[in-house]
Amino acid sequence: MTTTLKQVFVGVQHVFCAMHIEHNVHCFLTDDAGVPVKEREKLLACVQQITRADCYSTIACEEQLTQLIEMTLRTTTAAQQPIVEQRQRQVDTEAAQ
Repeated sequence: MTTTLKQVFVGVQHVFCAMHIEHNVHCFLTDDAGVPVKEREKLLACVQQITRADCYSTIACEEQLTQLIEMTLRTTTAAQQPIVEQRQRQVDTEAAQ
C-alpha cells in the first residue's frame, strides 16, 4: 500500500502513526524475537513514551530512544540466545556426520 501511495503522491514524506509503530514493535518482540512478557511490556512502555513526545520533550525523547535501543538489543539478544545455541548444535551435528 505504501508503494502505491508513493506512486500517486510523488515526493511526499511517509509518516508512521504511533499506533502502527507500537503494533509493529509488539509483533516483532512477540513473533520474531520471542521476548518474554515482562521485558516486552517494559519495551512497549518505552515505545509509548517516545511516540507521545511533543515539541517540548526533545531531550527526554532522545534519552528514552537511547534507552529503548539499549533495552531492545539486550532483550532480543537474551531471548534469541537459546535459539542460536540450538542452531549451532544442529550445525555441529551435521558437520560431524
